[in-house]
Amino acid sequence: MKRKLTKVFCFFSLFSFLFPLSLLAVRIDQGRFILQMAERESHRAIITVENPTQREVTVEVYLEDFIYIEPYDGSKSFFSPGSRNTSLSEWVTFSPRQFTLPAYGRRKVTLSVRPNQSFDTTHSGVIFFETPVGEVGQEGAGISLKTRVGSLIFVEPKIKKKEAVFSQIEGSRNQIVGKFVNSGNSLITADGTFYLLDRQGMLKERGSLQSLYMLPGDQTSLSLPLPDGLPSGDYTMVVNFDLKEGEVLVKEIDFSLQPSGRISILGVKD
Repeated sequence: MKRKLTKVFCFFSLFSFLFPLSLLAVRIDQGRFILQMAERESHRAIITVENPTQREVTVEVYLEDFIYIEPYDGSKSFFSPGSRNTSLSEWVTFSPRQFTLPAYGRRKVTLSVRPNQSFDTTHSGVIFFETPVGEVGQEGAGISLKTRVGSLIFVEPKIKKKEAVFSQIEGSRNQIVGKFVNSGNSLITADGTFYLLDRQGMLKERGSLQSLYMLPGDQTSLSLPLPDGLPSGDYTMVVNFDLKEGEVLVKEIDFSLQPSGRISILGVKD
């Protein structure tokens, strides 16, 4: 029996041009919405969809739930709408749901958001714009290829808490490890930096950490590696997490490095 499979390639704003198939995807002018709302409030937005190709395309518009996943570098996992407690499926409406774009054409899609209940944590979803790009293989038994581009939607409560915790800090071989948790009720995009001081206060190393994208309750293990060839002795590592909107998390970690590479934590201060 012949069977046709469908393969969907997903793209988000800044990463669209890293893959050739993205050149066949439609473009949108809004890659993310972060809204602070209360129950029964309404917000209306317009997303402009553009066809950058010389062929006519059909665009299907739909909503999905999503979460960020390890290593929280922006990687996502998607679910059918209404799958999660923090879904936007009953709060978001949009029109039209399907349309055709001529070569190099544009179309506006209206998006409406209205929370229908009280809430105290961030709800999230993504509105996708999907287009078919062709088929690979024999007719009736090939793979149907589609591309989609998405706009992320975050609805945060009016009383927003942008908070994080970096705890359970321990020494490992040539690195310090700890657990980073989004302990607030809003989206966190955390940019981390660190610098390393010796006992005399001299700078020995500085650097940046991977940016983190985390929804409320998300947690991950972070590693702070030491530079190669660092002599044994006592040091202080200062770690800064910029949580945005004026919120910063700072940790000062005093530790002792043994010749074997083993690290003993001497103290941690905020």
